[in-house]
Amino acid sequence: MRLVVWNANMAVHRKLDTVLQRLHPDVLVLCECADEATLSGKYPGNPQWTSMAWAGKVPDPPKKPDKGLAVMTFGDYRIAAQQPVHPGMEWVVIADIVGPLPFSLIAVWAMNHRASNIRTFPQSNPQPAAALTAYGSEGSHPTVLAGDFNHNVFWDPGMPHAKQHARTLEAAKRAGLVSAYHHRFGEAQGTETAPTLYWRGAGHETFHIDYAFIPEQWLPRLRDVSVGSKHDWIDSGLSDHAPLVVDVAE
Repeated sequence: MRLVVWNANMAVHRKLDTVLQRLHPDVLVLCECADEATLSGKYPGNPQWTSMAWAGKVPDPPKKPDKGLAVMTFGDYRIAAQQPVHPGMEWVVIADIVGPLPFSLIAVWAMNHRASNIRTFPQSNPQPAAALTAYGSEGSHPTVLAGDFNHNVFWDPGMPHAKQHARTLEAAKRAGLVSAYHHRFGEAQGTETAPTLYWRGAGHETFHIDYAFIPEQWLPRLRDVSVGSKHDWIDSGLSDHAPLVVDVAE
């Protein structure tokens, strides 16, 4: 099973074929993606996905149907059910994925302290920790937590604990989840050598902020983890994020 996490930086209808041809995902967590109706209307040709779940900016209906968080499946995989989440928890998709390797996916595009819902739903800060704590035990299969977390322990010093990436790491540990990238490369959190974000602001800094946390019992099945190259994904103008790719034996 190949899981791909990517922030597409909009215009998914023009970029999806490139992702499919280069990466061949079974399950794709796609940030900054339009909802299914909008995407289908813009996508050239017939939809390539077997199923799709989407979450946008609250309130419902979404204010921006062209910009949200999507989970897509391909090939032998599909979404059996999408579970509702608290309406104040923005950009979270919880889906039961069925196929040769079934699992319960918690997908997140996290805004953390920048999210518009923080004042009304402060426990969503940071969102990956809140989503995993609230919904991690509800799935009928092993849980995977993945997405653009917009966070790294690099930013934790001086930040209140409720806003720290460390809180997500603690929640993942309690749930028996392990970062596939950090396990594969033996790197500590905050010392990542492969960035997933190439910031276009002042200084052109790079950060590792996209993650896939898999069940510890899957580690013997973990076959490969990779991060897309700057040349292929950034310099080409596709996005300011490189995709994270995780291969797990079925």
